[in-house]
Parts: sequence; structure tokens; C-alpha cells
Amino acid sequence: MVNQASQSGYTTLQQEAIAAAASDISLIMTREWDESNTNDTLDSTILTTASGNYNQAARTNLRSRTYFSSTGGTRSASTLGADTGDLDDIDDVNGINTTLTPMGGSDLIDQTITIATTVSYLNDTSTSPVGTSASGATSNIKGITITLTSGGTTPELQKQIKLNAFSSNVGSYKLERKVFE
Repeated sequence: MVNQASQSGYTTLQQEAIAAAASDISLIMTREWDESNTNDTLDSTILTTASGNYNQAARTNLRSRTYFSSTGGTRSASTLGADTGDLDDIDDVNGINTTLTPMGGSDLIDQTITIATTVSYLNDTSTSPVGTSASGATSNIKGITITLTSGGTTPELQKQIKLNAFSSNVGSYKLERKVFE
């Protein structure tokens, strides 16, 4: 019974770390796709990228997602990295590492789990479910990877768990308002 309880305790912190990582991915996905779309006075358009743009000229209909901003120009996707530390777009979390420490004191075998977040541009034509890194500076897909690393002393704890997600450069919709008299 003691052995079974120990085994259960080993995975408790890992399960909590997985839940925290899944929550982090959900929060990251709610942010704007790129810094170029964080200006509240402009529409969140489809951004131009180094990997190419799908039929940009044909997308001028104001009722569809578009490459053209409300001022008539286009905007380009930015390179990865925290721009001003405001965490307002997906790639601002690139390179953020967090360590979970149990509140139970020193009686637990696994004392820490590291959560590392990585954001990268992925190849637009990748057939891999995780994606491959883009060859250009920017692409139309951003991959988000959260890696949980446990460095416990028992084999059950020496694990690396990865959660992957992706977000595409699709702009956002604009709601229309109609007044009926």
C-alpha cells in the first residue's frame, strides 16, 4: 500500500504541470497572432510573410478576411521575440521558463518541474503533425511548444513531456452593425 501511494505521489506533480501547460497554451492562443495586429485602431488583417501569400490581390472584399488594413495598406509579420514585454501577441512568450515547486516540503522525491515555452515559425507546407521550422524569417504558421522536464531521482519521474499547438495567420473577422427602422 505504501509503494502504491508513493507511485501515485510521483505523478501528482507531473499531472498538475500538464494541466498548467495546457492552460498556458489556451491562454497563449487567445492573444493576437503577431505584434503587427496589436494596434486596436486597425483591423487584424492577414499579414504578409516571407514564405508567400495566398492570392493577396483577390482578397479585397470588405466582407471577408483581408490583407488590406482599414487604411488601405498591408502589414508584414514581425520576427519572433518579445517586443516590449507586454505579452500581447503569441511570440512574446517565446523563451519563458517557469519552475513548479511543490508546497509539501522536502519529503517529496521530485522537487521541481520546469515548464519551457518555445514559439517558432513553421513551414507552410509541412506534413508533420508537429511541423518543421520555416526556412524564411516569417511564415503563415506559428508553432507553440511547451516542454515539461522533470529531473527526479527515480525512473518514473525522469520524463520530458511536450505539448504542441499551432496558430495560423488568418486575420480576424469584423462584425457589421445594421440598423433597421
